[in-house]
Amino acid sequence: MIARYDIATGNLILEVTESTTLGCLGYAKHILSGLRQRGCRLSLDDFGTGYSSLMQLHRITFDELKVDRSFISRLEQDKRAEAIALSILDLGHRLGMTVVAEGIETPGQHALLKAAGYDLGQGFWLARPFAEEDLIHWCHHLITPFTPARPRP
Repeated sequence: MIARYDIATGNLILEVTESTTLGCLGYAKHILSGLRQRGCRLSLDDFGTGYSSLMQLHRITFDELKVDRSFISRLEQDKRAEAIALSILDLGHRLGMTVVAEGIETPGQHALLKAAGYDLGQGFWLARPFAEEDLIHWCHHLITPFTPARPRP
């Protein structure tokens, strides 16, 4: 598909959920390593919810780690969730990965994650789903990551 549509692989991030590679880690490593060698970046999505998380990080080189929203949603009221989210951030950075927080929905979550050093964030606090025209407008006015933005009325 990459060759057929002449896609620049350096602009492609392939998101893989933990459960996707659970069945056959050796085969997954072979396929994902080949894609990475061709320039694709790999993102491990929903990190923290699967059983083989650390083994996957050890065996397969990922460029990005996406912390599951189940930890982010509890940050403000659950110290254990906060400790896990911050530990995942540290682990991802130590492995040279970009760390993304999924499901940021409150100003408090946003502030805590920004202060902790998360690289990127996703969630309704940052932006709700857009129609194509609104997305283009939003992208032209985006200044920095983690800047709360709302679509035009």
